[in-house]
Amino acid sequence: MHPLENEFALSAQEILDIVSRAPRLKQAVKGWIAEEHLARYFSSLNLTFNRIERDGEPDFEIITPNGRVRVECKNVMSGSNLYANGDFKVDFQKTRNSMNKPQSRFYKPDEFEILAACLHNQTGRWEFLFIRTRDLPRDKEYYDCLKKQVRVPNIHNTTNIEPWQREIMDLL
Repeated sequence: MHPLENEFALSAQEILDIVSRAPRLKQAVKGWIAEEHLARYFSSLNLTFNRIERDGEPDFEIITPNGRVRVECKNVMSGSNLYANGDFKVDFQKTRNSMNKPQSRFYKPDEFEILAACLHNQTGRWEFLFIRTRDLPRDKEYYDCLKKQVRVPNIHNTTNIEPWQREIMDLL
């Protein structure tokens, strides 16, 4: 038995059924699943990396000969949440609002160096596109913050995905 089955006094199937029925819970789980697939991708490249599991910090740091590179992992939005040309969207804001300051939900460009966008919600595959934080658009009202919604190229509709990359090694 898995420890969660004991803790929750439910079978694994019952726990998975609950996740399946609760859209917000399923979305949260998908975020963690995307991170697990990203960690496996890093491992397949023999990268040295650490998971960062602290609120308000990016998801990973990769250790390179030139220093550390922090990576934030986000899922593209599911369903019909697409741009008119079929590009994907990442809802790119923090879940918590500190002291009722709207800009506290924005990410700042100095919080991490690379965004990893997981395409699973649109492609059905645990694949990623990567972009440097410095190449992400800024919010018009809070220019020191990154835009809350990020356009991710639909790799099945276009061959030009610049400044995005299919391989993180191209950004390290």
